[in-house]
Amino acid sequence: MAAAGSGQLRWLEECPKGTGGIGGKAAGLGEMLALGLRVPTGFVVTEAAYDAFRACSGLEAHLRELAALHGDRQWMSTVAATLREHIEATPLPALLVHEISRACDELERRCGVEEFTVAVRSSASAEDLPGASFAGQQDTYLGVSRDGLVDAVRRCWASLFSERAVAYRAQMGFPLADVSIAVVVQKLVSARASGVMFTMNPVTGNPFEVIIEANWGLGESVVAGTVVPDRFVVSKHDCTLQRQLGEKTQAAVVGPGGHRMIDLPPERQREFCLTDAEVFELARLGRLMEQHYGEPRDVEWTADSELPFPENVLLLQVRPVTTTGLGEWHCEQGKNATDHILDVLIGKRFGGRGRAEA
Repeated sequence: MAAAGSGQLRWLEECPKGTGGIGGKAAGLGEMLALGLRVPTGFVVTEAAYDAFRACSGLEAHLRELAALHGDRQWMSTVAATLREHIEATPLPALLVHEISRACDELERRCGVEEFTVAVRSSASAEDLPGASFAGQQDTYLGVSRDGLVDAVRRCWASLFSERAVAYRAQMGFPLADVSIAVVVQKLVSARASGVMFTMNPVTGNPFEVIIEANWGLGESVVAGTVVPDRFVVSKHDCTLQRQLGEKTQAAVVGPGGHRMIDLPPERQREFCLTDAEVFELARLGRLMEQHYGEPRDVEWTADSELPFPENVLLLQVRPVTTTGLGEWHCEQGKNATDHILDVLIGKRFGGRGRAEA
């Protein structure tokens, strides 16, 4: 395994539950792998790598200045911008660059191809904490070539001090400067369709429904709300399926510098982007995660166009559902005792949820 002994890089399968220094996103992926679930292969540039960079890059003075500015939004923005510029302009340590190169060699071997692109995804230490949602506060880069990987890692680090991220930490009472970040590097999936899944109904609070929203291409169009996606509702009672065709006028695809939106032809808009078998497979995986964690999960997923079913159904991220429904769900008359017990166990209500990222 590349860089296994340095602590600066870890393969996702080396990140079981309880692994520290890899951030929330990487921890979720590692735990899914430990459960036997399918995620795209990849590795983590750990928080230790960022901390080593921070120690030798002259950031400390700027970080101390930022830490003292909780009440001054204007200066917070100015100092944060200086931090981002400093990080993006500072070369990575030669040892880390070498280890990333070795990890890319291993990733090529695992994927069986010499040229491919990756998804580079921030995994911050403060992600997915109870009562706060840091999703989308740091950056993700899609379609990154091997030559651009080091720069993408550096930009993910810099996004820890984006104006939005710093303002949110200040609002939530989290440290402005004393935070760390890891970066997940995964082979970019050739996404036929992608989207999100909730193992409870996030609108009504009904814990007996799995909700899946999907569109063609990458999941960015669903996550960002730029289209009305296809919607699938699977009942946990009897595995019945309700389908609602969305208004899928556009799809997100990989383009220069990340993703771009393309117009979908009318025939594509009129076609459901998932088969019933794929919907039920997603629901099955969602139930497994819910049972493992003991509470509802919010899952990002994709269907790989290059793999056969069910291997094509891959999971990209898992986090707690932290949404308050528009209405409160109540047990209906006539439910059996088991249903009422389940309602008590998992029919929870949650605090606000923010989402901006893949």
